[in-house]
Amino acid sequence: MGRLVHFEIPSDHPEKLTSFYKEIFGWKFQKYGEMEYWLAETGSKDKPGIDGAITQRNKNVPYSVNTIEVEDIQQAMKSIPQQGGQVLSEVMEIPSVGHFIYCKDPEGNIIGVLEPLM
Repeated sequence: MGRLVHFEIPSDHPEKLTSFYKEIFGWKFQKYGEMEYWLAETGSKDKPGIDGAITQRNKNVPYSVNTIEVEDIQQAMKSIPQQGGQVLSEVMEIPSVGHFIYCKDPEGNIIGVLEPLM
């Protein structure tokens, strides 16, 4: 079963937007790598919920994205078009995390698909 494991909130000014979520919701942030990508810790690991990130907005992914975990990203890339979706990116390797793609579901919603390192 594919479980929701991560979200991304796009922003024109990612570092500034972290202040909003920090002050209002108490989220903790840590910059990831050299890009404008701020990992968000949204709460205690012993309670339900997921963590995510605030990232630089771009024309290809202008809206919030929910990422779903899969066991086999290659199989997901075959199945998505067969079920009316569209694969939007090549497989990206995220060091120490896994392999990732952006897709659209049949209604046009952008989602992320992640095969974690095991």
